Amino acid sequence: DPLKYDLYFGRQTSPSLFAANIPSSDYQLGALNESTTYYWKVNSKDNHGHTTPGTEWNFQTMVNNAPNQVTSPTPANGATGIAILNTILRWIGLDPEADPLKYDLYFGRETSPSLFAANLTDASYQLGALNESTTYYWKVNSKDNHGHTTPGTTWNFQTQVNNPPQPAASPTPAHGATGIAILNTILRWIGLDPEADPLKYDLYFGRETAPSLFAANITDSNYALGALNESSTYYWKVNSKD
Repeated sequence: DPLKYDLYFGRQTSPSLFAANIPSSDYQLGALNESTTYYWKVNSKDNHGHTTPGTEWNFQTMVNNAPNQVTSPTPANGATGIAILNTILRWIGLDPEADPLKYDLYFGRETSPSLFAANLTDASYQLGALNESTTYYWKVNSKDNHGHTTPGTTWNFQTQVNNPPQPAASPTPAHGATGIAILNTILRWIGLDPEADPLKYDLYFGRETAPSLFAANITDSNYALGALNESSTYYWKVNSKD
């Protein structure tokens, strides 16, 4: 005889009727809960009004594991000399069931940094400008789509030490030069910075061996003087500032 089936299904023993008069001997379930025991049975019915109760069965759904702790930090833990601009934090996040992950980034100058950026979908984050010669601490918590969160290890790195500019060099007129014109004389020098920082200059100039400040915050490495006295010795120096 042709059969129809009543499916009893649920998380309790002696489950309730879940689907009636199923024409085929299968039934596709929707989403189930993790780590859960389900009970089910099937009653068979023919077209003569007979019903045969089925045996109660059970099964347990899979256990979903929390994400692995993130690894492989870039910059490496304890790294030094990290650039203060365009630094990108990177890490590797994995999940045992390959669930999609999101990340919460904790970042700052405290050893227990505060939440800095939440629900990141990529395993990287580009930072803004950082302070020089500063230690930063960071960690990444990984989260799957099943509500599990795995806290990360706290890492740290230190930004680059900024060096002072090199002393101004290559003076024009040369040191000790004589016969310099009293009109339209231009002082020139070369200023360099180890990190190529922009420089400004303070010019000290006069007829004393320890000349006074003459012009401050010059942005070019030259300065046009006014009229000078004849047969006079002038002293000058340039302080470089980054």
